[in-house]
Amino acid sequence: MTTAEWISLGSSIGALAAASISLFTLLELFKQRRASYLPDLCLVQKRFQLKQSDYMDIKLPLIWHDVNGEQSSFMYFATIELLNVGFGAAKNISVKWEFDELKFVEAVNQLAQETHQPFFITENDGTLRVNVKEGKGCSGSTKHSFNQFEYLLPLNHGSTGREISVPSSYTMLTSIYLSLFAVKSPYNDFCFDDVNIPRLQLKLQYYDIGKRKIRSSHLLECYVGSISKDDKDQPTGFGVTLRECS
Repeated sequence: MTTAEWISLGSSIGALAAASISLFTLLELFKQRRASYLPDLCLVQKRFQLKQSDYMDIKLPLIWHDVNGEQSSFMYFATIELLNVGFGAAKNISVKWEFDELKFVEAVNQLAQETHQPFFITENDGTLRVNVKEGKGCSGSTKHSFNQFEYLLPLNHGSTGREISVPSSYTMLTSIYLSLFAVKSPYNDFCFDDVNIPRLQLKLQYYDIGKRKIRSSHLLECYVGSISKDDKDQPTGFGVTLRECS
């Protein structure tokens, strides 16, 4: 090759390299711009004190008291906060809860038999029912496993989180399970590691402002940290934390 041809080849290679660098820069700028409006939803752990109440003449810790908030006036009602820690708004958010409800009901009924309790749990058409042997009964709805809301702004816009309801069937069964487990285990022999509360799965689906669909799954556990009993060794309350599994 002549000197002119070498110079021409070098110029072409240089131009190609410059074009490649420009393309790479544009792609990086596109990624950064896209990330600037990408939402990211997460859950904040919350502590509760389960307080005893009279439920059809049976004492059960069914009141879920938010330790850092106001006490709810409803039994087996709890919420957990959903935050947007991303940079952009999340739109058209769908919330779906899942857990092995039938297996949990079986575990509660097994404990009720072992501790000679006058009640048992049944499930029919999506509704839990506490049945007392004297013929009394009370239902707890399980229809709150799905929810939707329009948007959630990011924290860097001064927004706060949104409270979403935990399925009432889960909180109700957890309260009864812990009460029966404590009755079965003497106070000094109560082992927190033996408590077997099913994990709760949260499935989220939402969109960013560019109409891109985003899905995420979050697995929560109910961690039991404390128990209180009266002078007759009967359970009166529990300290629990709903938190995302690591």
